[in-house]
Amino acid sequence: MVLTNSERSFPLIARILADWAHWRGFGAVKMSRALLRAAAVIRGIVICLLLVSLAGASWLAYGLAAGKRRFSLNFRDSRFPRLVPIVLVFILAAAGWAINRLGIRELFPVLSVWLSASLLNCAPVLLLVALFPARNR
Repeated sequence: MVLTNSERSFPLIARILADWAHWRGFGAVKMSRALLRAAAVIRGIVICLLLVSLAGASWLAYGLAAGKRRFSLNFRDSRFPRLVPIVLVFILAAAGWAINRLGIRELFPVLSVWLSASLLNCAPVLLLVALFPARNR
């Protein structure tokens, strides 16, 4: 028996339930399977966002150092559609809003902090990529 007074303990209960079912030789329980898969998906999203942030920052730094990028508000001044990073920032903002509204924070308290941090890390990099476009040659 597991007693808790919070919905935030669902990941712990899912892990205990999966381990107990494995130990007893039962099949996986649906609740534990669903929560463990969701946690794995969130971890994958966090890793992807952090890798995108790192790659974007590296790409931007290299372009600035090599003189291939410069600050410009003119949308005709770049090879890459500059609206793409700006639209992605709005999508990231909507995802941050959804974390609070869809109950992800209650089900995955630690992972939701990592997810929010990776979203907040990715947004400024995308905005800087849009503000410092690669120059047309």
